[in-house]
Amino acid sequence: MGITKSGTVASRVHRYEGVKKVSKQLALSFYLFRMAKWIGTSRKRINVFVICLLAGAVVGIYINSLGNDFVNWDDLGNILMNGEIRSLEWSNIKGIFSLRRASTYQPIRVLSYAVDYHFWKLNPVGYHITNITLYLLKCVKIIFTTDD
Repeated sequence: MGITKSGTVASRVHRYEGVKKVSKQLALSFYLFRMAKWIGTSRKRINVFVICLLAGAVVGIYINSLGNDFVNWDDLGNILMNGEIRSLEWSNIKGIFSLRRASTYQPIRVLSYAVDYHFWKLNPVGYHITNITLYLLKCVKIIFTTDD
């Protein structure tokens, strides 16, 4: 299909944009076809591809949280003012896992905060990195548990 002399500049631009759009779609289709051909039927390659795709999506979605500070909802009581997370000594870990009256019993969460505090102190970036990593591991676990 050629551009005739009778066509206006607007119609030429419109046709050019259409060709450009189609060529981008063809390039993407060709790339996806090559990826599918590379994956083939190998289960290991499919799993690696899916995990890489998932990791890219999770990091792409949550990367903006790394620049954020602690929030005012529960971070004040759970992290900033919580003396239990300041030490990883055995007596403190026993205290984290002991039952108390009129208190919530969530020792794994508190232990996770204690490990974060050990490495990051009160730097919120470390806590966000831990959350992103745990979320990604949870997604990978779901993929492998629901896999046939």
